[in-house]
Amino acid sequence: MNDNTNSENKDNANPSLPEDQNPSLTNTDNNNNNICNDHQHTLLKNILNGMEALICVCDSESFDILFLNDSIRACFGIDHSGVGQKCYKVLQGLNEPCDSCPHHQIKETNNAIVWEHRERIRNRVLHKTARLIDWPGGNKAHLEYAIDITELREAQETLEHQNNLLQTVNQVSAILLQSSTDSFARNLLHSMSIMAEAAQADRVYIWKNHTRDGGLFCTQIYEWSEGAEPQQGKDLVQEVSYQEVMPSWEDTLSQGDCINGLVSTLTASEKAILSAQGILSILVVPIFLKEHFWGFVGFDDCHKERVFTEAEETILRSASELIANAFIRNNMEKNIRDLEKEADKIYYDPLTGIYNRRFLDEQLKQLMPQLSATGAVLSVLMIDIDFFKNYNDTYGHSMGDSCLKTVADTLKNTLTGMDDFVVRYGGEEFVIVLPNTYEDRGRMIADRVLTAIGQCAIPHAQNDAADHVTVSVGVATGRVEPGHSFDDYIRYADEMLYKSKQNGRNRYYFTGLPSKIPSLSERNEYARKLSNALSGITKLPTLSSGMLEDAAKIIAEIGCRTLETYRIGVWLMAKNSNYLESVAYYDASREEHSIQDDFDLSARGQYVNHLRSERLLVIPDLSQPNPLTDCIADYDSNICALLDAPIRISGELTGVVCIEQDRSDRYPGRREWTIEEQNFAGSLADLMALAITSTERR
Repeated sequence: MNDNTNSENKDNANPSLPEDQNPSLTNTDNNNNNICNDHQHTLLKNILNGMEALICVCDSESFDILFLNDSIRACFGIDHSGVGQKCYKVLQGLNEPCDSCPHHQIKETNNAIVWEHRERIRNRVLHKTARLIDWPGGNKAHLEYAIDITELREAQETLEHQNNLLQTVNQVSAILLQSSTDSFARNLLHSMSIMAEAAQADRVYIWKNHTRDGGLFCTQIYEWSEGAEPQQGKDLVQEVSYQEVMPSWEDTLSQGDCINGLVSTLTASEKAILSAQGILSILVVPIFLKEHFWGFVGFDDCHKERVFTEAEETILRSASELIANAFIRNNMEKNIRDLEKEADKIYYDPLTGIYNRRFLDEQLKQLMPQLSATGAVLSVLMIDIDFFKNYNDTYGHSMGDSCLKTVADTLKNTLTGMDDFVVRYGGEEFVIVLPNTYEDRGRMIADRVLTAIGQCAIPHAQNDAADHVTVSVGVATGRVEPGHSFDDYIRYADEMLYKSKQNGRNRYYFTGLPSKIPSLSERNEYARKLSNALSGITKLPTLSSGMLEDAAKIIAEIGCRTLETYRIGVWLMAKNSNYLESVAYYDASREEHSIQDDFDLSARGQYVNHLRSERLLVIPDLSQPNPLTDCIADYDSNICALLDAPIRISGELTGVVCIEQDRSDRYPGRREWTIEEQNFAGSLADLMALAITSTERR
């Protein structure tokens, strides 16, 4: 019956009336439309609530919130729907629309605006997209959805900052290598200003240590400051006793660790001297020369409290070493030049006008320790006029004196180096001293001496080697090491001189003193090579792409090739911390990558404790007692030296970069790991930590 009635009512409806004026149709259809709209609205909200993006819908005219999804309410801690309230009030804490709001730019439904925004309440970086939509109910609304990209931006900023610091090391190295004695102070201050800008510091300074009455003191010798009151020359930075003012600094810095943090957290005596200089935050990097605690470079922030990052510590340590070495080199060069200028006539041979033995003895008192302090190379030439007694007997002593003068002038003119000098060693013997000179230049000078003396064409009828005056030469070159004396070089050069005479005269023979310590120029060049390698790794996209194994392979291979070492392995701690798991292993001899077996740590506590407590594990000679005694059997018998760099994330031991040196002609049983190489190893570990962090974020 109901069906018939309904049918009849429909038939009786007035078809001539418009649909919206026909009571029989309007009420029913409107109800159906409302039900449909409500269903669509609910469905839309459910879809938006299921999305991880932060979504806000607000009225295009009034900015009243029409909808907030669950993600944005949870993110901002909003415990109500927000509907009807102003979007800028709820999400930004503002009383009026923010100036940067782009909503007014959206004029059409298909338009969209994309931008990045750092929101005020949580200080997060959001990637936003806004567009105009038709919201159920007839409203024209702005739909805005955002993705939180704070971690991504922070990682990019960290990489950029580290790259800037690496470029700073390169720039400082280039400036100091080109510095002369006259321009050194100016270039040093310029280098310090570059470091300050990279570290965002207000003041950079260099302090040098010295002992007095059995105690260790330090004095500031150079300072750059901008935005902070200069302290150079004040009592606060003169003759400061570690024991009285900074009792903990001597132990910390002498062990190779940095002072890093807020002045407000330091001891009372430390705060007193640092606060008086306006310092809020400080980074102090120790400087070592030949494993001796020489002093430190400091970085002050006088405007904000902060802690310098581990990457900043590592890279600024490399730059500080460059400055210290350049400072020592400049002092050495300056002392030699000053000594030459102030030399009195007592240092000259009265006959030939060149330096005499007394000058040589005085010069060597300063020269040998200076060369030894930096591991510099020294070449020495012993020169003897062939058959000079026969010359005197034939032409007379007056002609003999003239011959000596000509030979002396000729020898002096063969020298081109700033620090080269020639002395009359006795009778017809001369000695040429060539500081910072390798074998190739020593041989070149010997060739030049033989040619120049021959071109003088001084007749000598009683010379069995030629019809004119000739000389025989012995050359010795070697690294100046602790314990070496000049007599060692004279002895070797004299043996070569004797060999030249035995083999026909008018020639030279060469020998080298065994040495493994690099020269200052080599060290600076090597430091630049290491820095360039680190910079190259940092720029590779693989490092932050989340491909951990690929990043480890790159770090191992480039590190191995740069250090010219045997193998480098990258190991990560297993979750139970009882094993090191191999991630990458590069063998330079085979030029191939591999994966090694896991390394059991359960019975190797001494090794693990060392990695956890020390910046590096430095073993120049594996045959000597070292922290690897509990796992020495695990290593290839061909390995003579190790350099292990712990990988740390947030201070926790996460793994290790293990650098292995095999026995060779260059390293028969020992390799002295330089400060530059140690810093490089630490940087490889830091880059590996960055790769791990990037992988975890993905």
